Amino acid sequence: ADKHPCIKQYRAIGLFGCLDVQDVSGNNPKLQHEAAHDAFLLYKKAYHDNGLVGLHRYPHIHCAPPLIIEEEELSDGFDRLDRCLDVLDDALGYHVLDSEDAVASS
Repeated sequence: ADKHPCIKQYRAIGLFGCLDVQDVSGNNPKLQHEAAHDAFLLYKKAYHDNGLVGLHRYPHIHCAPPLIIEEEELSDGFDRLDRCLDVLDDALGYHVLDSEDAVASS
């Protein structure tokens, strides 16, 4: 979560985890009864393109690997999820803000 500002908080019990997504203002970018934000659609495409399958109830992203997963497979899955969260960070405007801060401090 430290690497991805779109993740407000996370929690886990055993191998079951949940990530809560926030927008750049720190608010919930989608309520359960609302249609998915374009950023989530881009994230979902990246998720699929990275070979991942999972439960998404935005703004919550669930992680529930098989209980028989090997450590190497788990690490690979989190590397894939990391790439997907980069897409979500970009789509929600976080990296744009980082670029503006870098230009302003130059």
